[in-house]
Amino acid sequence: MSSKISIETDIGSKLSLKNFDTMHEKIELSAQRVYEYAGLILKKRKETVFSEPLPPPNLQQGRATEMLYQARLNEYVKTLSQYQLQKASIAVEIQRILEEELKRLMDLDPNYCKARDAEPSDPIGMWKAIHEKVASGVHFTRSNFITQVKKIMTSKMSDKESLASYRYRYAEDLTKADVMAKKVGIREADFKANATFSMLFAGNFLEGLAPRFDQLRKDLRAETMTNVKFPDNMGEAIALAEKYDGLKGEILTIKDLQNDLVGSVKEASQPTSKKDANEGIVAPIKHGNGKGKGKEKSKDKQEEKSQVKGNSNKTESGKKDDNGRYTDPNKPPPKPWPGMKYCARHKYWCKHSTSDCTLAAEKVNVCFECEDGLASWPGWDQL
Repeated sequence: MSSKISIETDIGSKLSLKNFDTMHEKIELSAQRVYEYAGLILKKRKETVFSEPLPPPNLQQGRATEMLYQARLNEYVKTLSQYQLQKASIAVEIQRILEEELKRLMDLDPNYCKARDAEPSDPIGMWKAIHEKVASGVHFTRSNFITQVKKIMTSKMSDKESLASYRYRYAEDLTKADVMAKKVGIREADFKANATFSMLFAGNFLEGLAPRFDQLRKDLRAETMTNVKFPDNMGEAIALAEKYDGLKGEILTIKDLQNDLVGSVKEASQPTSKKDANEGIVAPIKHGNGKGKGKEKSKDKQEEKSQVKGNSNKTESGKKDDNGRYTDPNKPPPKPWPGMKYCARHKYWCKHSTSDCTLAAEKVNVCFECEDGLASWPGWDQL
């Protein structure tokens, strides 16, 4: 342990139930700075292994080889000694940085006391026990569990938030609630694996999606929709949300079908250009002096150029939608790219045609990283 600095002085405050979310990370970083050899054990929550140097095949081959091996062996022994001393110092530091209420709770925890009273003390076991007691900064009581479930049921996705970000937050809250349920004595089968809870949380996940997913919720409630059903678990909920996230995939609503039909009729009935619409109309001839005629001609030319330019932009290339895609099959992008084709499944210009599209075979990656030791929520990785 450094003679000038310790974990307690480095972080500048005590570890408590209220500041656990951010403070435990500061403590792990501080341990790495203060303790060169043993500092990583808090973050990894396991022992650091040092490789013992192997002796040369024949120590009699040369004195230089023997001396080099002996120097490496001495360094290895010294490192192990420093490692054990620093582990003992970290165990002392952990007891110092606990705020009074948290220290009182941990002194009642059998796993923490066993690691603390071991000879020598086990800081890894102490740190694991603290995490189990106050994982993610929550002191697990029945009241906290009910508050956590309420938080999940009122989850909302912001307008600018991505689907990946929202589902990650949702998964973390579900995992935290599952850990809480075990701590307050609710059996795993009654909460985590219960089909009713799984269906409720899956439906609630879709209800919390941003307004841009309103069409999804409308299709779920429509009696005429046969290919859109309420999900039974989180895996089905995520797969459904993915299909409506900026594109419909193979899902075509009745409203969309009507719009396509009406749009095609309008296009067929409207003139293709201003020139066709105005054909046969002769502009009146204006008389005036030569100077006026020159201005008139130059003005007419400018208007003609701008009109031609506008018409060419309108007919030759399409326009991007709100998601930055070219969705009109009759108006390709202004700058083609290699292999550019219109895909009727994605409903925009892609790098493949409809026949080459693999949208129906796609799987959604819904893997989430959780804290070590926290139970994963079922259904997120079933796709």
